[in-house]
Amino acid sequence: MPPTTEVEEFSNFYREHYRNLYWVCWRSCRGDERLAEDIVQDTFANLYRSYASGTPAWKVLSRGYAMKALSHRTIDHFRRAASERKMITTVESWPPIDNDLTRDPGEKVAEHASVVWQLKDLTKRQQEVLYFRFVGMSMSEVAEMLDIGLGTAYGYYKAGLRRLQQIHSRT
Repeated sequence: MPPTTEVEEFSNFYREHYRNLYWVCWRSCRGDERLAEDIVQDTFANLYRSYASGTPAWKVLSRGYAMKALSHRTIDHFRRAASERKMITTVESWPPIDNDLTRDPGEKVAEHASVVWQLKDLTKRQQEVLYFRFVGMSMSEVAEMLDIGLGTAYGYYKAGLRRLQQIHSRT
C-alpha cells in the first residue's frame, strides 16, 4: 500500500534506513552510541526539513543522499569539537594580566585606554586575528581557530595593521 502523506513516506524511509545509517555513524564515532544516535537523529531532522520545504522526494529519500548528509553532520561535529578543544587550550595559554606593581596605576590605565581606543575602530574579526597573532599563534593556527581560510586571515591581519597605522599616524 503506497504512503498517503509526506509524514508516512518519510517514516517509511526512516524505518528502512535508520539501522544502516546508525551503524555507519557508530563506526565513525568509534563506538560512542550516544553520539552516533545524536548525529543520526540530527541528520534525519535535517533531511525531513529539506523534504518538507519542497526538495524533491527522489533526492531526499535516497540512501546516497542520506549517507552524504550523515557524513557532513559527522564531519561538522568533529570539526566543532576540535575547534572547541583548541579554544580552551588557547584561552589557557593567554598571557597573564599585567600585575606590575612598580608602574604607576594611572600610567597603566592611560596606556590601556589608548589601546582600547585604537582597537575600537577595527572590526571584530580584525581584533581577533591581531590578538591571536599578538599572543604568538601562527597565521595558520589563527585561521583554523577562527574557522576561516588562511588568505582571509591574512586579509584581516593586514587590514587591521593598516588601520592601526592610520590611527597611529593621526595621533
